[in-house]
Amino acid sequence: MTSKIFRRVLTLSLAILGVCTLTAPLQAQGAATAVQESAPLMISKIDLQSLKIVLAARQDVVLLDARSGQYDDGRRIPGAKQLHDNCSAEEAAAAIPSKTSLIVTYCSNTRCPASDRLAKRLFALGYTNLLEYPEGIQGWCSAQNPVINVR
Repeated sequence: MTSKIFRRVLTLSLAILGVCTLTAPLQAQGAATAVQESAPLMISKIDLQSLKIVLAARQDVVLLDARSGQYDDGRRIPGAKQLHDNCSAEEAAAAIPSKTSLIVTYCSNTRCPASDRLAKRLFALGYTNLLEYPEGIQGWCSAQNPVINVR
């Protein structure tokens, strides 16, 4: 199954299940420009159940922990990489294989703005397939999911 078809099937499946709040994916540069001119950028959200489905179904999802400095305790959702919310284009390119990769950002919890800021920064750098997991590492751990410690 091609990645474009897979994304459509996954998006429709998650929407039908009602487990993910999705806005229209911004796949074309023209669509991105129209959104930027008409309204503030809203990054699509993914909940815990949907994140687990995506992680189980796709080996090529890029999971990014936006925490840095004193907020980064070294715990990560398995497979996650750390990328701070004011990353350079070079740092983003080193962490993400393609501008069209499926990218999920997260940080500490729903009060932490870093994952939303990272997703918006990546969008500004030309990445188009972005989701935010707003519950962050706190929500992941509260549900008794495994973590790795990178420290």
